[in-house]
Amino acid sequence: MVYKRQGFTLLELLLASVITLLLLGLVAQGLRSSGDTSRYVQSSQTMLEELRFAGNLIGDYLSTAAFIYPVGVTLTLNTPESYTVRNPLTNNNTWTVGTDPIIAAILSPRDPGVKCSETVSSGPPRTGPQGCYRFMAVYPLKRSWVVQNASGAENPGSDPENNDKWALYIYERNLSGITDLNERTVIPTAITGSSGNLLADYIKPGDGLTVGYEKCLDFEGKDIASLGPCNPSSRIDIYSSVARVSFALAGQVTMKGKSYTFPGPTQPLVFQVGARNLVIRK
Repeated sequence: MVYKRQGFTLLELLLASVITLLLLGLVAQGLRSSGDTSRYVQSSQTMLEELRFAGNLIGDYLSTAAFIYPVGVTLTLNTPESYTVRNPLTNNNTWTVGTDPIIAAILSPRDPGVKCSETVSSGPPRTGPQGCYRFMAVYPLKRSWVVQNASGAENPGSDPENNDKWALYIYERNLSGITDLNERTVIPTAITGSSGNLLADYIKPGDGLTVGYEKCLDFEGKDIASLGPCNPSSRIDIYSSVARVSFALAGQVTMKGKSYTFPGPTQPLVFQVGARNLVIRK
């Protein structure tokens, strides 16, 4: 009589178990990878929109600027004790245009018909800043420095994996001492008081904000300005203003040891701006 074999041997069961575990591990790894990718896509879309908003806001400011600081000018913002003005390259509160990642300008009054110190009680609420020339600067800070010192809504939140990233800040200050821009106006380079405010988070360190000064005012002995190249100069008056600026913004975030740059590794958001309110006649 011949008996047929039934069931599995212990060895076969062990092999089947090992194969099953390997397959489950591969499936779990695929699900984790898919989840990480999905989270990155969602986060990057949000951060990209934040970056685009920041770039458009900077462009709007520069397009209405009455003066844009030229290459070579060194600016001192507030005091060294103010965490919102600390240069991430030098760790102090001085910035050199064209060397450090900064764009600075003097903006025209929002309402030229209102004195800088005047409060308008009729109509919509309007106070002194409506009639003031304003200093404006955009620059990055070290994210770890911001997290360490900022409070409330200004603190973007601890994220040790991204301590090396930058945060983009905007600094504004009313220039009550300037009532008009003309050839006698002393262009300020030391701005006291005020503080910067967080504009965008997770900026790529090193080259997350790059600035190109494309065209500057060029009089060449004439009454009407033309546009010429922007060369470093010690001259700083209303006739040395930059007229056309390009700047690029790039973000970066590290997730589980892997860094992602947005919009892309070699494709930052690029903006080109021409200032419309510059003084063009001596």
